[in-house]
Amino acid sequence: MLRNIARAEAAVKVFKGDADRGRSELRLILAEAGAATQRWNVMTVAASHLLNTWGRELGAAFPTAIGVLHVGSSFGREVGWRDVDVRIVLTDEDYDRLYRIVDPERLNVALSLWGERTTGLPIDCQVQPLRESRKYDDRPRNGIRA
Repeated sequence: MLRNIARAEAAVKVFKGDADRGRSELRLILAEAGAATQRWNVMTVAASHLLNTWGRELGAAFPTAIGVLHVGSSFGREVGWRDVDVRIVLTDEDYDRLYRIVDPERLNVALSLWGERTTGLPIDCQVQPLRESRKYDDRPRNGIRA
């Protein structure tokens, strides 16, 4: 990446008098950089901020949670994601205690609707036990609880 920046700076100096050649050289440098210039998170800065703000609220609502995670295609490099996957990871014991008194599907729907209203994003929020979350350890994810 630093090599590409140095090349870009050199191209600006060398082709200062020839804008067309300078633009062509910069396009070539950027094309070669390719994957190095791709964003990891495909969400906008504003959407990420709203998601993180709501994530802190989730953390307050679930103070014993191991983590509140942004997972799935909206976090990875995929284009065309349809929803924002958020997982609240509880210890297996806390999860089992919670679901003795709460219907998991209804809780997940309520949390998803709260997230959609708060962020304006299509949220898919689910509470998961640690045992379930561990199945996805090899996939990208980001903690959104501060």
